[in-house]
Amino acid sequence: MELDTGILLTGNSEPRPPSIFTRCGVSLPGVTDLHLRIQKMPQDEKILRHVPELAMEAITKDNYLNTISEMVFRMYAMGGVGLAANQVGLPENLFVMDTDWLNRHELKPYVCIEPHIVDYSEELIESEEGCLSCNNVIMPLKRHAEVQLTYTDLNGDRQSENFTGLASCCVQHEVDHLNGKLIIDGASRLMLDILKRKGKKRKKQAVRKAKKE
Repeated sequence: MELDTGILLTGNSEPRPPSIFTRCGVSLPGVTDLHLRIQKMPQDEKILRHVPELAMEAITKDNYLNTISEMVFRMYAMGGVGLAANQVGLPENLFVMDTDWLNRHELKPYVCIEPHIVDYSEELIESEEGCLSCNNVIMPLKRHAEVQLTYTDLNGDRQSENFTGLASCCVQHEVDHLNGKLIIDGASRLMLDILKRKGKKRKKQAVRKAKKE
């Protein structure tokens, strides 16, 4: 999931320069020897539709922790607030998330392994969502206003936590990814073309605004 402001988005798969984070008062963690690539529609649809499986013993190994660190880096560098493993071509069942890092001016990512939504509110909220795997599409969607998520943390402990608002939408967005679902599912080609044009316009406006600040 990506920020609908588009301030940090370039429309390609490469991170913006760290100076963006300096202007926002955020220190970007150093990650070297990058290997992961954001998978994009339509060329990477087979990977994005793959429903990943979990190998907890592999995830807790040091080399995989480095991979998760790169996932977190990619999410921040692309201006995202969430990123699922299959969005970077990984087969494991996990996502990373941090929905308030620009407001906090500090980085506190969640790493959610084998996540499951076990309860949700009847109340719905409507928002506009983007996706790092669907360039320039900003999709109006209705999501549950609150969800209860169970997941395993990096220590191997099972956690249960309630999320509301944007965090709730992000959890649902990332769990959808892990089930092979995308925000564009069900939209006609004509609707996607209209949404892409609107998304491109909004991103250009946001970039111009960011340059003036």
